[in-house]
Amino acid sequence: MHKLVIGLSLVVFGFGVEARAADLPLEVPQPAPLLWSWAGGYIGAHLGGGWGTTDFADPFGASIFGDRVRTPGFLAGVQAGYNWQAAASPWVFGVEAAISGLDSDGSNTCFAVSAITVNTTCEVRPQVIGTLTGRVGYALDPSGRTLLYGKGGLAFANAKIDMALNSVGLLVPGVLLNNSETVTLWGGTLGVGIEQALSPAWSLMVEYDYLAFGSRSVANLGNFSFTPDGTVVGQNAPGSSGVTQSIQLLKVGLNYRFGADPRAWPAAAPAAAINAPAPSIAWAPGWEVEAGGRYFGSWGQSQKELGLFTDSGVPSISGVSRLTYDDMRTNAGEFFTRIEAPSNLFVKGLIGGGRTNNGHMNDEDFVIPFSSTYLAARDKRGHDGGECDSI
Repeated sequence: MHKLVIGLSLVVFGFGVEARAADLPLEVPQPAPLLWSWAGGYIGAHLGGGWGTTDFADPFGASIFGDRVRTPGFLAGVQAGYNWQAAASPWVFGVEAAISGLDSDGSNTCFAVSAITVNTTCEVRPQVIGTLTGRVGYALDPSGRTLLYGKGGLAFANAKIDMALNSVGLLVPGVLLNNSETVTLWGGTLGVGIEQALSPAWSLMVEYDYLAFGSRSVANLGNFSFTPDGTVVGQNAPGSSGVTQSIQLLKVGLNYRFGADPRAWPAAAPAAAINAPAPSIAWAPGWEVEAGGRYFGSWGQSQKELGLFTDSGVPSISGVSRLTYDDMRTNAGEFFTRIEAPSNLFVKGLIGGGRTNNGHMNDEDFVIPFSSTYLAARDKRGHDGGECDSI
C-alpha cells in the first residue's frame, strides 16, 4: 500500500499591540549602518518534499487508461556554491551544485489498449536527483540580510523502473512476466527561493524547484489479448517505450559560509532614547492584543493492491485488483486572537474551517475483460464532481 500526504502551513499575517501610558520615553532601535555581504563560498544541507510525474509512451496504441505514474515522496541532501557581490550593491550572482536522495515511489496501469488486453503495472522509484545551476539574487531589506533569488541550469535524475504483467494466471508458459531497469534522465531546472542571514556564518533558505527531463527508452513486456474463455487472439512482442519525467521540489535548508566565525552572532543594534511621548491610548493602558491568521494546504494519495501473495511466485507488483484514492486536496485556514489584561490574565480563541475536494477513487480489476471504475469526489450536498466512468 502506498500512502502519502504532503502539506504546507503558512502564517499569513499576525500583529501584536501593547497599549502604553502616555508621556513615557520610547527607545527606538537604529538601522544597521552597513550592507550585509553574501560574497564567498558556502555549503549546506536541506530537507523537503517532492512530487513527480512519469509518462510512458504506449507503443501498442492509444490507452484507455493509465500510462502516467505519480511519485510523491521526501528528500534530503546537500548543496554547495559560491556568490559574487560588489561592495554596496544589492545584486548577488552565484553558482550552486546540489544533490538529493529521495524516498519516493508510485505505480499505475500501463499499456491498457483495450479491455481484453493484459496490461502492465509500471512502478517508478526516483532515487537520486542533482542540479548544477546559476543564481541571480537581490537583497530586499536595507541591511541586505534577506536575499530573493532565482536559479536555472542542468539537472539529472536516477530512477528505478519496474514492470509486471497483470493477471499472470492467464498467461501462457514461457512469457516474460516482469523486468527491472535503472535509468538516468537528463534535463533542466528552474527555481526560486528566499534566504535569510541569521549570522555572518549561517543562513536559512526556502526554495521551490521544477525539474523536467527528456525522453528515455525503457524495455517493456509486450502484451496479450484474450477472449473471456482464455483464447489468445493477439500478441505484441516485448519492445521499448519512451519515458519522460518531471519533478517539483519544495525544500528548506541551512547554509554555512566559509571564512566566518560559526559562533558569532550580530551584535544588538544601538538604541537611542527619544524624549518624545509615545502615542497615548487612553482607553487601554497596559493591555496587549495579538491576532493573526494561518493557512494549511495538502495533497494526498493512498493506494492498495489486492490479491498479491509473497509466496505465490509471481512478481510482487503484478496486480489482480487495485484501489486508488488520488489527488485529494485540502484547504484550511483559521483566525486567532489573544487579549491580555494588565493583571496578566488573558483570553484567547480561534475560528477556522477547511474543505477536502478534487479527489477521486479508481477501482481496477485486472481479469479479462479489464475494468476500471472512476468516481470523482462529492461534497456533502452531492456537488463538485460525482461523475462515474467505467470501462
